[in-house]
Amino acid sequence: MAKAETRWHPDENVMGTIQRMITLSMSHRPEDQAEAMQLGNTVKDVREVNLYLAKIFSDKTRSTTDSSRAVAGLLLKNNIVRGIGAEGEETAITKAALLGLKEPTPNTRSAATSILAALVCGGAGEVFAELKQGLDSQNEYEIEGCLIALKKITEDCEMLDTQQLDRQLPSCLSLLAHPAKNIRQAALETVNEMLPHRPDAASQGIPSILSALSSELWQDRDERTRLSVCRTFFELTENFDECIEPVFPSILDHMLRSFSYRETPVVAMEACEFWLSLAQKPFAVEVFTPLLDRIVPAALQATVYEKNDTEVADFLREEQGVETGERPRQDVAENSKEEASEWSLRKGAALLLDTLSVTLEKEKYFPVIFPLLSTMLGSAEWSVLEAGLLVLGAVVECVDSQSTETVVSCLLCNTQHPHGLVRRISFWALGRFGQDIARLRRTKTSWGSQTIESFLRGMGDQNIKVRVSAVDGLACLSQSDSLLIEESLQSVLSGLIKALREDARARKDVLYNISVIAGTVADDNAKREFTEQLLDPLLGVYGDEEAAQVLDCIGAISNRHISSHIEKVERIVHAVLAEYTEDMEDLEGDQDTVSACVGLMGRLIEADRGAFRFYAANADLVRRVLSKAARDGADARQAVFALIGDMHRADSQFFSEFCFPLARVLVANFVPADEDSVAASNNAVWAYGLMHSSGCYGDSLPAAESVSALNYVLHRAEEIPFFFETVCVTLGKLLLSAPSAEVNLEVFVFYWCRYIGAVEDQEEQERSIIGVCSHLVAKQCSPQYGKGVVEAVSHLRLFSKEAVNAVNSVDAQCR
Repeated sequence: MAKAETRWHPDENVMGTIQRMITLSMSHRPEDQAEAMQLGNTVKDVREVNLYLAKIFSDKTRSTTDSSRAVAGLLLKNNIVRGIGAEGEETAITKAALLGLKEPTPNTRSAATSILAALVCGGAGEVFAELKQGLDSQNEYEIEGCLIALKKITEDCEMLDTQQLDRQLPSCLSLLAHPAKNIRQAALETVNEMLPHRPDAASQGIPSILSALSSELWQDRDERTRLSVCRTFFELTENFDECIEPVFPSILDHMLRSFSYRETPVVAMEACEFWLSLAQKPFAVEVFTPLLDRIVPAALQATVYEKNDTEVADFLREEQGVETGERPRQDVAENSKEEASEWSLRKGAALLLDTLSVTLEKEKYFPVIFPLLSTMLGSAEWSVLEAGLLVLGAVVECVDSQSTETVVSCLLCNTQHPHGLVRRISFWALGRFGQDIARLRRTKTSWGSQTIESFLRGMGDQNIKVRVSAVDGLACLSQSDSLLIEESLQSVLSGLIKALREDARARKDVLYNISVIAGTVADDNAKREFTEQLLDPLLGVYGDEEAAQVLDCIGAISNRHISSHIEKVERIVHAVLAEYTEDMEDLEGDQDTVSACVGLMGRLIEADRGAFRFYAANADLVRRVLSKAARDGADARQAVFALIGDMHRADSQFFSEFCFPLARVLVANFVPADEDSVAASNNAVWAYGLMHSSGCYGDSLPAAESVSALNYVLHRAEEIPFFFETVCVTLGKLLLSAPSAEVNLEVFVFYWCRYIGAVEDQEEQERSIIGVCSHLVAKQCSPQYGKGVVEAVSHLRLFSKEAVNAVNSVDAQCR
């Protein structure tokens, strides 16, 4: 980019155009919006556009409003993020933003902080020096603005230099004792953002933090301050627990009071996060055991719905819609997903009690919680009863075996409670007690019929949310007691088919749970019934809305009994693939549907060799799909790489012509580009390992490149540990063909020894063992690595003479 002139003078015509564009962009009239777009296209090529925006943002003498200045700041921030602008502008932009920090107008200050954060994220480190100077100012607006800017920078910038935080933190800590309340609050919020980065100055500054908290801030009853105090204790416990030991009892006492303070649920929720974090610490037993008499009642109280809880209001609207025959305003299926994803104090408290049921000894926990829980379960208030049922399902691990019959009877009874929310939570909790119901059925078979009858009745409830919960609970139950599903198969299938056809608004939930239940069935006759009875209803509801879920569900019921119906399924598969490949360069389509379709193709290959005919008849289409999906988003790549692996497991020779062109694509995907790509990388490594093991490709595969890529993954062991089992086993197999390749042995041998025993496929396991041992012998590696490998495989049963000899060779070399 060309460098901007040092002395810059704005062109008044350009300035006027940009100002008009900003003014029109704030209008709600379509014609004004259209003109603003045209003006935007006119000025986008102006080299100094950022300087014009900075001028408008900072110059209050012009005929600009606070709103238009804020819009100018937002546009300026967006340009910085996108890399639009000329070199040498940072100083002028920083100056304009710093002026904005001194203003009391919230919109202007917010825009200024966003601009500064964008500059720092782009590498403008000089901003920190200006902010440090601002923190020492006498202007309270400027001090508060600089604190807010530092908080925003710490939130937004992923690669933050902790040395810069070390320089800023002492000033922030000193402001915790500032006489102005708003500055104390802003300073505490900024410090909270810095603590997770663990700057060196934090350890030395903890006494200052604790001193400030124990005086003004600790006693402040303002909700914002109390929330920040709880957050501070959370961050200190999470990152610096060794430094706060002397005051730990006082912190625990304060957080217990905050957790119990229901008038401000947002504070109690932050305190709940603190206790959840603490419950997962190695010293959790020592902390919680003496506090059970206080923490358990507080957590139980927090699980009770508030009077004005939005979830209760939504549920009551649904009930009223049923009674009047009206459709609720929002899609209930979407609502149920939103409810599942929205975190709340009630859910956090239930999770805390659940975590404690696993962490603490049952003999100490159960006597404290169960009497309180029994009182809640006997309450005449529906909200208290409902909370008790929620907790009962959460702490299923610690329920005494002698109480199981009473508990299950209670749940079965409450599936018919007059209040819909009680019925809904009862079905969820009942599903969690699957193992206990299985034990009860051994002594009294009627437990099984009562349970199934309850779920089937729930699947026909007048309230759709109760119906969804009943199907969810049945799916959960099936994972613990699939035999009960098989014994009541016809009734269960009839209920699922009815729910599938009639509950259009809850269809996604029903489809998901059909997949879960089908996956738990082991009996071959039951598998056949699932395929025979569910396939046509699934094809009947196939459409754009739930296409991906239907395809996933068909995959779940695909087994050897699909043979007589395979042509029906292949017609849908062909239609999806044909639409996907109409434009080979369009990578913005429906990835969910394509991924589900590709996954179904893998299930069909596994279920029936008759599916091979589809590939033979549509070879060109399949190649196009593989080629496009391998370049598509993470979900599509994850699915197509899994399909390549499934192809080699089914018949390497038959499918080699489809897969060979993608060998280098697989290698290119070994290293995940981001967190979303980890699963795709795992499948790429797995599929390539199967290609290599198949023996169909001779020396045509890029062996050296693949070893190098996997070695690089091992260097990033701390960042991407998710798929090391696949990486280590595959690398072991690749070393068969390249025993002299350079490998990071210290990391590789450590992870390989950890995971090799978990490999279920005997042949794959032995290939990896042979490869690793061959490498150690060829490179004459240090005995420490050889001994580790020999010890790791010593408990494995090796059938291949070649594998036994390879291990013996390494053992001999170590002696």
